[in-house]
Amino acid sequence: MGRVRRRRRRGELAHAAVRRGAQRGDRHGTEAPPYEGVGDGDDDVETYSYTVLDVLGEHAEAVEADLAHHYPGYGRGGPLAAYWRGEISLRLLRVMVEHLPPDGATARAVNGHAWQPLDYAAADTRDLLSLLFTAFVNANRDPKKPPMAYPEPGWRPGDPLPEESEATAERDRAKARAAYEHITAQVLPGTG
Repeated sequence: MGRVRRRRRRGELAHAAVRRGAQRGDRHGTEAPPYEGVGDGDDDVETYSYTVLDVLGEHAEAVEADLAHHYPGYGRGGPLAAYWRGEISLRLLRVMVEHLPPDGATARAVNGHAWQPLDYAAADTRDLLSLLFTAFVNANRDPKKPPMAYPEPGWRPGDPLPEESEATAERDRAKARAAYEHITAQVLPGTG
């Protein structure tokens, strides 16, 4: 049996259902057709299968929220619900997830913060202006007055919060104190 090709008319749904029925299986262990990757130049082609759980990844709720937000044309539940209804293929769902924007819920969940490159640039600019201001004040100060202290850089994602820094410093002091007492107890007579 040959396949029948037909041209899509303007306005028709471009993402018609690819496969239905047997492909869906028990729905949780559903595997997509093998994905052909780039081989090493030999005749062998590297392939692997993936499931819907592989597509959703570790942050499934964030991926689902992003899909529903960025692809509203799929109706209630977004593309994920359309996949479970059999309206789109697992491959199309994977492509949609792989190309979610960098400022969505998925990116925030993966990175652990919502900072974008522009936020980092603004923080760098603020730090540089603080340094330049301090250098200007110190260069034009009264020689009899002490120089102004240079500012610390501003907080960025991944930096410890001030209260975390203080707690870490206190733990380090306690460890150092315990190590000192342990050494003095071994070395000094009458302390052990």
